[in-house]
Amino acid sequence: MASLTTGFTAPPKEDRVPGSAVVVTATTTSSTLLAANPARTAATFQNRGNRSVYITFGATATAATGIEVPGGGTYFEENYTGVFSVIADQGSQAVFVVEFI
Repeated sequence: MASLTTGFTAPPKEDRVPGSAVVVTATTTSSTLLAANPARTAATFQNRGNRSVYITFGATATAATGIEVPGGGTYFEENYTGVFSVIADQGSQAVFVVEFI
């Protein structure tokens, strides 16, 4: 388990509970996918669209710097409590977001 936040250890997986679940529409303009939350232990993202989206740690997502999540794909991240941003490859893509606390 890699830690992106110094000095923070995530609780065991069995102790995690969903803090929120939402669907966010990603477009070709960078937008916030998930706000910063110091209580977050993990987050999962499911691209429900048919085109790629790119997820970035921080305020501005780009295809060049983001993690590509293809249509129908998922991405899971532990121990990052900062903001996630997203941008779509093309059109509008629905991204299902679950935050664990």
